[in-house]
Parts: sequence; structure tokens; C-alpha cells
Amino acid sequence: MTLSNPTRRPITVLAFEWTGDPEAGLEISRRGRPLRPLNEALNLPQATPLFYALPSPLLPGWKTDLDVRFSSRAPVDDGQVQLQAWYPRLWWEGIPVRDRLRVRIEAPAGWAMATSGRFDPHSGFYDNPSVTTRFGIFLSSSMEAETRESAGVLITALSTAKGRACARHCLDAAADIVAFYKGWLGVYPHRSLCIIPGGPQPWGGYPFASGIVVIHGQETFDPNAGPRRLNWWTWITAHEIGHQYWGEYVMSADVRSHYTDAWFMIGMGICADKEYMLRHGLGWDQHQAFLDRYLRGVRERNDTTMDAPPSLARTQTFDTNNVIIHGKGFAVLSALETVLGSSRFDALYRRTVNAWGGRRVGWRDFRAEVEEATGRDFGWFFDPWVRSDAFLECRVASQSSE
Repeated sequence: MTLSNPTRRPITVLAFEWTGDPEAGLEISRRGRPLRPLNEALNLPQATPLFYALPSPLLPGWKTDLDVRFSSRAPVDDGQVQLQAWYPRLWWEGIPVRDRLRVRIEAPAGWAMATSGRFDPHSGFYDNPSVTTRFGIFLSSSMEAETRESAGVLITALSTAKGRACARHCLDAAADIVAFYKGWLGVYPHRSLCIIPGGPQPWGGYPFASGIVVIHGQETFDPNAGPRRLNWWTWITAHEIGHQYWGEYVMSADVRSHYTDAWFMIGMGICADKEYMLRHGLGWDQHQAFLDRYLRGVRERNDTTMDAPPSLARTQTFDTNNVIIHGKGFAVLSALETVLGSSRFDALYRRTVNAWGGRRVGWRDFRAEVEEATGRDFGWFFDPWVRSDAFLECRVASQSSE
């Protein structure tokens, strides 16, 4: 591992995120000199993060090589091996950062594999210079892999025999979606994308790691279900791919945990799949459902303050993921698009992707982008939407006919 110090201050202590046993599974040395965890000396738990003092400070502008050796184990569950937090990673107080990883993998023969990197036949490594969450590895002894190339991106779908029809539908959809996103936004974050199956029911999906997405319920797929149901599978594929921009390419400044807890990241991702679906005439059903989730929370008198202080957040015991993060998050951005107009919102959206790629952005930064683009103060919009649970309520007080 090569570490450079671009700051104006020397670095004397490094922190590593590591979930394994620090005594048995992780060895770090610099110039042949082993480094020992400081956690015990500092009266800290022997758990992640682990702190290591450098033998000499890393001065501003200098680089150093670290020899990091580790071992990690993962269970084989129903013929699958899932590796996410399998390697030590430099920890920066929980702030999301971007890493470049080149990983050599020797997989057992006959196992299908999905990884966060694209294989380079010249080096023999799986390479990804844009890893934000994790470099993931997924192995299965009972699945097969199919691939497509689209807009310079290698797309791989893993599936069981029963889920193969769904995997092919999602694979074909992904090829069109990646090409659309890249043409629309001018960039795609990775040189590869993998789609893997998840749970037994079509609950949706989630990001497994950088460049790997899960789509649930593939074995329930019915190719004769009709256009509306088939469009759902296309939409969930576009939805999960959209999050490779918001959370992976553009990192979140609003939360220090996973970006799926940030309404702005989720809302901007939904705006991406909305654009794909509407431009291809595939309907508004899923996006209306997001708005309905928020409205249902309003009717139930939930406090939907988005930028809630900890004291208020602790009282929000309802389904905040659906009501606030997905539902109201998309509602806010939909309302903003109505205020700005579709063409101006689209230009602002595309500019934000390109200006903030590889950087951390939060909703306040986006408000500043809106104000710079319009030359107007938008506190009147963001404060009631984001920092309160205010809503406009209309009732029919009386009705008569003459």
C-alpha cells in the first residue's frame, strides 16, 4: 500500500478499519519495521478502528510504502461466498473516501464470480480506481454468469437456472440503461457492473459493493406477466444502477454511515431512474409510489423533518427509510424540478454529477448550486421542506350545489 500526504501537517498515526482479529489476522510494517496497535495503550477497544503510530512522521508532500498482510475467512452458505468487509482499509473518522484497488483472485474452478473490478488480462488483476463503499467479491457454485458490453462497461449477471430469464431481462435492460446514463450524464463511474440475485421475493434491491448490485426475487420472474410487471424489473435495474452515481461516484457529506441513510443521495438516485423510465415511455408508477409513501406518512402525522437533530431523530420511530429517505427525498427534488422547470433542473443535475464526482456533497451544497444557477436565495424552499415537517393541507370545508 502506498500512502501520500498531500496536507500541510505531518501524519504520525494511521487508523485502519478492520473487523478481523488484530493479533492473528493483520500485520502492518513500514520499511521492515512492524507496527503495533495503539488501542491497548490508549485504553481503546481492540476493535475497528485500529490505530498505528508510524516510526517517523510522514511529512507534507511525502510518500511511504506500507506492507499490509492479512487473512480473512468467509462461510460458504448455500453454495455462496460473500466478501464485503474482507480487507483492512484506511479509516478517516468514518468519512467516505475513494480508493483504487487492484485485486488478484484465484477462484475455485466451476464457481461463478462477481467482483467490483474489471479483469485486466495484461496484469492479471481485477482493477477499480473508483471504490467508495467496498471492493466486493461474490462467488457461487450453483450459478452461471452471462455478460454484455455496453458503452465501454462490461456487465455481468449471475443467476440460478430458475432465475435465468430474469437475469437476462435485467442484463439486457442494464446494457441500455448504462448507455443512456453515460450519454445523458457524460460519465459512468466504473468499467464494470455486476448484477447478483438476492432474497426469494421481489422486495427491490440494494448495493452489495462498488459496482455490484443485488436484485431480489429473480426466481419469481414471469416473462408473460405483462408490460407493467416487466417494466418493474427494468425500473429496479435502473434504480440500483442510478445509485452507482449517487453514493459511489458522488459521495455523501450528510451522513458518516452508509449513503443509503442520506435522503439527498437516495433522492438524486431516484431522479436518475425516473429520467430513464419517462424518456423511454415506461411509466411513472414507481415514482408515484414514492410520493404516496411520503403522503401516507403525513396523513399518519409522522414528524417528517429531514435534517433532524439527534433528539428529534430518536423519536422518529416510524419507517423513516420509506417515508423520509425514499418518499420525501424524492418529493423534495420533484418539487424543486417543478419550481425550476425541467430543463433548468436537468442542467443543474448533470452539472452536479460532473462537478462533484469523487467529492462529498450534501443537500446544503446542492442548495448553493441552485442559488448560484438561479441568482436567488432558496431558503424559502429548502428550510420548510428539509428542516421542518411543514406541509400544505387543503380540505373541503363545505359543499353545495344550486
